[in-house]
Amino acid sequence: MGGKWVDEVAASSPDEMAAKVERVFLAVKFGACTVTAIANRLCISETVIKRSLSILEDWPEGPRVRRIREFPAHRFEVIE
Repeated sequence: MGGKWVDEVAASSPDEMAAKVERVFLAVKFGACTVTAIANRLCISETVIKRSLSILEDWPEGPRVRRIREFPAHRFEVIE
């Protein structure tokens, strides 16, 4: 159950997941502002991207990215 993308996330070590979170952060920082744009730039699954964005929004020292709720796609930007 879950498909290959869920298996990809489950199989990731903590170091691999941390690296993916940083890659997503850098993609947002350098202009990829939607999940689709990030996926096209990084070639990783939307599941991993969405999970990474949630982690970045709930960062222990304060959020690193901000979600801008829009239709049809939410946008993300780095909090300076």
